[in-house]
Amino acid sequence: MLISRPELLHIDDNLVGINSRLEEMLSLLCMESNDVRMIGIHGIAGIGKTTLAKGIYNQIAHQFEDTSFLSNVAEVEEHRGSLGLQRQLLEDILWKKIARISNIDEGISLIKKTLCSRKVLIILDAVSALTQLESWQGAITGLVQADLPDDRFWELSGHALNYCDGLPLAVKVVGAFLYRKPELEWEDELLKLTTVGDVTVQKVLRLSYDRLDHTEKDLFLDIACFFRGKDSDSVGRILDMQ
Repeated sequence: MLISRPELLHIDDNLVGINSRLEEMLSLLCMESNDVRMIGIHGIAGIGKTTLAKGIYNQIAHQFEDTSFLSNVAEVEEHRGSLGLQRQLLEDILWKKIARISNIDEGISLIKKTLCSRKVLIILDAVSALTQLESWQGAITGLVQADLPDDRFWELSGHALNYCDGLPLAVKVVGAFLYRKPELEWEDELLKLTTVGDVTVQKVLRLSYDRLDHTEKDLFLDIACFFRGKDSDSVGRILDMQ
């Protein structure tokens, strides 16, 4: 049974040209479907992303059992952390104060349990980085069966894995970076990564190095310089002989 119509969010009454964009977004949401839908609105600051999101909320919120419009996600996470965001979502949906969530994983489990078998509308406003979605993705993906990648992406996926050199955290960063991009963009971005590198990925790959002690760092750098330009198979054989 649906709850009474939620309070509408304030938007300017004199907006021009928003109706066509609202209709386009509603068609993407496929309101008649029972599947979980995730739609992103992106673009430079000031083009009306938040206004469009509010307009969508005002039009369809009454069709859901529970709703949550989380404003300024990046700012809230900076001051209250991911746990604060999770707590706010749960309080919006459950209509009660959440006393305590001890860690992100506990929050994901509670969100998954809360959202299961409920028709819920969640809007995250002003997300500035994919990492700000990490406190939600475990709960959301737990409700959706992921599609297998297209056959033509298998070889490109192999190139991405080779670049990450088997480091799971780097795979996660690169995967999020390439997610939903077309095949040609995969090829271009992977070429850039292998020739120039990426600051975020480099930081991830540096984690293991930073945990080495001084002597281990010197050994690593010596080995890296000595084998520079050589193929991995021959390097592996030489190291296995030691």
